[in-house]
Amino acid sequence: MQEENIHKLIPNRKEVIKKVRCKVAAGRGYLTPEKALEIQKHTYLSKHDYKQSIYAQNDENTLCLYYELKTEQKTERAFKIVGLFELAQIGLQKMSDIKQDNAYNKIESGIGKSKVELPLTEILKVGTKTIFYKEHIEELKDLNNQQLLQRIFRIYKFNETGAPLIYLQSHIEARPNDQLKDGDTIFDYSKYQYRLKVVASNFKCAVEDKHFEIKPDGRIIWKF
Repeated sequence: MQEENIHKLIPNRKEVIKKVRCKVAAGRGYLTPEKALEIQKHTYLSKHDYKQSIYAQNDENTLCLYYELKTEQKTERAFKIVGLFELAQIGLQKMSDIKQDNAYNKIESGIGKSKVELPLTEILKVGTKTIFYKEHIEELKDLNNQQLLQRIFRIYKFNETGAPLIYLQSHIEARPNDQLKDGDTIFDYSKYQYRLKVVASNFKCAVEDKHFEIKPDGRIIWKF
């Protein structure tokens, strides 16, 4: 920023501005040490903990752990968002190691007598495709290919703004990012939705590689 512009923003101020604090958008809030991926420590450490590391916002270095438990009454779901750096710090080298670690392979949901333990069922990554269903995954087998293609969404980021969120975009949406908002919070099969942002309870999806694969000609092959 040129000096003349600084004085226009701050009239009658003669001191030299040595530092400028910037905020980086992250979801609806701003990037913080809690939301960011810690890359490395600074060579010369500050007395302030949050200034001792170099942070980055990189969705491709983030995973969303998906937990699910089906009971006679309902299906309980939960998300947990973790960074690859965090996993590496505790010695986890492969994706499969996560399912063997007690800190990640289960999660508690609910409170009091309704508290239950949900097992880890899927590790979700940016780029993973999903197919939404209304009530039960088996209903997808009754849809034709054209109907199914309208329900395919690709995960493009994760975020924690209170409850963990997964952000998805329709696989046929081609508009630039700056022309799109975050979209709806619940899937609606009766209309076109270019984007969705969902909490775990609304993540009613078949997941690529676990439940289906898409052939080069567009055919969907079920795995359940």
